[in-house]
Amino acid sequence: MNRRQGSEEKDIQRIREYLANPEVQERILASMQDVWDKAAVTTRVAATIFDLGEQRLRDWENRGFLQGRRTANVASQKGITGRSHRQFTFNELTKLAILKELVDVGDFNFGSIPHNVEEIWNEVTATQEKQPAPANIPADAFAPINQRIDTARTKLLWRFFATQALRFALLLLAEDMPGEAVGLVFPLGKEFRKIVIQKVDDLPLLGESLVGWLTRSRSMHALLTPRPSFEVPLDFRLLPLVAMRNDEPTEELPEENMYVIIPRRSKKLTLSAETIQTIRALLRPLCSHAEEIRNCFGPNMYDVLDPAPDITQSEIYPDLILNGLADIIVELGGKVGEENRWRFCCILLPKDSSLPLYQRSLTVQAQSRFSPHKIGFASVSPGVDDNSLSLRAYQSGQISYRDEVPPDSSAVAFRDIEHPINSAIAVPVGSESGIPTAVLYVTSQYEAQFSSPLDRRLLRLISRMVDELIKIYEVRRSEAQNLINLMRFPDVADAFLGKFPSEGDFVRDLDAILTAYKASREEHSIGLIGIDVDHVGKLALKYGDLAVRNLCEAIGQRIQGELASTFRKYPDCKLYHMYADRFYLIIQKISYDEVIQKARLLKKSLDETYRLSIFSPTDGQPPVADTLQKLEITVRLAISYYENKKTFDELFELYLNDTAVYNVREMIEKSLDTELKKGMAEGGDNIRAYIPDTRIYQKISNE
Repeated sequence: MNRRQGSEEKDIQRIREYLANPEVQERILASMQDVWDKAAVTTRVAATIFDLGEQRLRDWENRGFLQGRRTANVASQKGITGRSHRQFTFNELTKLAILKELVDVGDFNFGSIPHNVEEIWNEVTATQEKQPAPANIPADAFAPINQRIDTARTKLLWRFFATQALRFALLLLAEDMPGEAVGLVFPLGKEFRKIVIQKVDDLPLLGESLVGWLTRSRSMHALLTPRPSFEVPLDFRLLPLVAMRNDEPTEELPEENMYVIIPRRSKKLTLSAETIQTIRALLRPLCSHAEEIRNCFGPNMYDVLDPAPDITQSEIYPDLILNGLADIIVELGGKVGEENRWRFCCILLPKDSSLPLYQRSLTVQAQSRFSPHKIGFASVSPGVDDNSLSLRAYQSGQISYRDEVPPDSSAVAFRDIEHPINSAIAVPVGSESGIPTAVLYVTSQYEAQFSSPLDRRLLRLISRMVDELIKIYEVRRSEAQNLINLMRFPDVADAFLGKFPSEGDFVRDLDAILTAYKASREEHSIGLIGIDVDHVGKLALKYGDLAVRNLCEAIGQRIQGELASTFRKYPDCKLYHMYADRFYLIIQKISYDEVIQKARLLKKSLDETYRLSIFSPTDGQPPVADTLQKLEITVRLAISYYENKKTFDELFELYLNDTAVYNVREMIEKSLDTELKKGMAEGGDNIRAYIPDTRIYQKISNE
């Protein structure tokens, strides 16, 4: 390659890079739009369109960059032929738009521009629409996919925290206003936060603001606006975010103002000093991170990253939001001189949630900067670290803190690596009515840094955010698992009890049997047995829903075993799990006496003691030791039996229309359901059967 060729390639590369710029493309496309609306034009018109001199355009043509076509023009009716004119086609005008951009704006000289420059243009815009780009496309719209994803990840933390902080602030404001909408206006500019306004009409004076709005249904909206306003200002009242009683401030306005918006007809607002103090402290990070907030909100649609990490694997895939929240907790602590008042924060999660609460170890799965621990490895365990603040908080469900931490204190499990530490706190993460999902552990190198109620209120609010996030992660991960089973078995929503044929299978099979008889009218017999567990509601209250679910699975398995033994002479016998604790059996070509005998044997088999896990399904992995519970149960059975042509004919004679099969099946189901309920009303532990001779249901002996 000679020097000239190398120079030409560099020029082409420069042109390629320049034309790939979205702003350059937008200008060229805008010029092209003007051209596309016009037909072929003369030199004069082309020069006018592009604001060029005619001589300059001819010069470009002489250099070979443009190719005009010459056309003759008849000047008059006298037969005198006038001068010919040069005209430029659509393609030539498109090329002219590119040339003008390169020469006038891009500062390229003709020696560096190839004659096929339009091919470069076509190449760099090949993957984009050949229409003028809308003026509101953001500058990074054409960024590579991986860059777009990285950008979205940087917005995760502040989009989450800002939204949650506003939501909790609004919920605190609306505590005494059920069913009323509440808004909060937060000016982002420091100079605007000093402005004092008195009415809703003056909201635009606050400039760029973050607005939180809690609807009457308690849905929350967060939006960034360059100038807040309402279509009908008279519909709302504006109040400063200060302590007040009946809309009247009970304290002076702070240096930095935020404003509460409520409907005009709402009752007068009363806010305690503690509430206002907590809200202002919670929103303080938004003041110091205004630029991050600007990048996360606005009228344009932003790329969405929907996080669903496995936080038990956070040593491999650290979670941006949880680690970011740990950093924000440290920031919320404020400063002592130039140092952070709170040194570091850890978020600990149970290592194995299937264990009983008091046997669970806690492992650090997220933390702030400068934490000395290793995510996924540092842990505290019962029997080893019983005095640990984190374990105490987790097991008690109460905040545990120390204003002083002596050098030999066992309340800090890792004192040797956490030094310097002179006060610490552990906050259980979760709602007030449930088992904690995690623990926040925060330390300070100063004494008595968690004795203020405000500090504990802030940590409790952040703990609610952490709890919600962890539960969202768990739900998203669980919903994404076993999708292949959804594709293979679309009718099975519960894989645990879905191993048994369902109510839908029962309906289809019984309809098929009745339809076959209705068509053939041949002699046939069919027995149906319904099974219910006695007092299942009391069992659920005593042992929990999981235990009853496991019990139903065990009963189904035992009935399946009876089909292979007690009912082996009847290969067409089939079991169905209808719902909850109810099962049905269909047995074809069986005598009445045999149905009664088999039902007695079945009841005897089911009236047993079951050893079940009360914590998790027994399917798959074996239950954890010491989690099995003995459940002693009895069942009740109901039997329907139809054995001859006369019986079936009488049933179908009741329904002579096209819905006969449907109505007969509904009648059979209803009779089983009714007799099972009667059996429960009689105390349970019984068998009720349809007696063909009397044609009524009666209680029969279990022997």
